[in-house]
Amino acid sequence: MSWDAYAERLTSGGAISSAALIGLDGSVWGKSGDITISQAEGQHIVDGFVNESTVQSKGVIIGETKYMFLRTSEPGICYYFKKKDLGGGVAHKSKQAVIVARYDEGQQPGICNSQVQTIVDYLTNAGY
Repeated sequence: MSWDAYAERLTSGGAISSAALIGLDGSVWGKSGDITISQAEGQHIVDGFVNESTVQSKGVIIGETKYMFLRTSEPGICYYFKKKDLGGGVAHKSKQAVIVARYDEGQQPGICNSQVQTIVDYLTNAGY
């Protein structure tokens, strides 16, 4: 399965508007939907797992749009972000990658989170 296929699997259910898989070097491995993440934005997202204060103070930036950091559920593993009237998302780390998924305003964040967790668990068990 291609990396794009993992992202497409996330967006196919309707609870996630766009998703991307990012390597720990910040490079985009695959994506689905209208998400665009530059190398610098990807690195900033990854750095948030090493030093949470970077995303707490500067937010999460995706496609030049700044989202507010909300909270972490597991330090170094998963954090959440939001932008008023735009929606929000989750960044979740596996062994070798970060899954970033966004939901639109009105979509259910809990469904987004659980679907990302399923893919992260699969990738982690596969060594990624």
